[in-house]
Amino acid sequence: MGNPYTDPVENVIGNIDTLYGHAMVPEPTYTKWRKLCRNGDGTAADCELLEAKMSYAFTGNVNPYALDYPVCLDNATKTKRKLTAYQARIAYSTLPRHMREVLGLPGDPEDYEPCEENYAETYLNRADVKAAIHANDAITWTSCSSKTPYGTLVYNYTWSEVYMEPYYQYLVASPMNLKIMVFSGDDDSICGTVGTQSWIYDQGWPITVGTEWTSWDYEGQVAGYVEKFDGLTFATVHGAGHEVPTYKPAQALKLISAYFNASSWLF
Repeated sequence: MGNPYTDPVENVIGNIDTLYGHAMVPEPTYTKWRKLCRNGDGTAADCELLEAKMSYAFTGNVNPYALDYPVCLDNATKTKRKLTAYQARIAYSTLPRHMREVLGLPGDPEDYEPCEENYAETYLNRADVKAAIHANDAITWTSCSSKTPYGTLVYNYTWSEVYMEPYYQYLVASPMNLKIMVFSGDDDSICGTVGTQSWIYDQGWPITVGTEWTSWDYEGQVAGYVEKFDGLTFATVHGAGHEVPTYKPAQALKLISAYFNASSWLF
């Protein structure tokens, strides 16, 4: 599972803490929120107000799925455009409305084309491409399902309120002896690594002796950190956004290769 949305409470913690850790929200407001809301001591109204203040402070043309990456500046219209349909649906299901309203256009890594999605949309709507892949030429392709005469796939947003920890607990305890990995790009604020760590450590799973928190590398550089619990491995990918292979493809390949290699350093 990569940057998984698991717990609506822990997800807010991950979001706010990640923004603060990137110095993108003011310290006084964050300190009040941490004191009143991070541990559930404040009222819902207090917390919503503080979260709204921080969400509106987090302004500008920033990619919330990869905070340190550039955004597409194809033209003035696209510069001001909100999230793509796909990302907007994820944000809608994971963030309060007042936080969703200020999210900017998503971007991509420094060694990757920020406007790739725009180019892909143009390419996949070309008549010759549709013919080559035997697509219905009457349909306009977009990055996410939308209401059309040809049908739609719409998320049920109430699903975002379902806590997923019981499913992890069931799978970890299963006699099937499953190999489970949760990995997290630490530049993502939508499903922040801080929140992922929070719910994982809350489970109380024993840490496998000799596999305590340690760095892993790619070509001599730290690529992230890893810790193995009895039944689940948690790994971070340093500098990667929400979709890890998009932002750190080589590191993602090393990670997934380790997952499939029974004698690897990871499992």
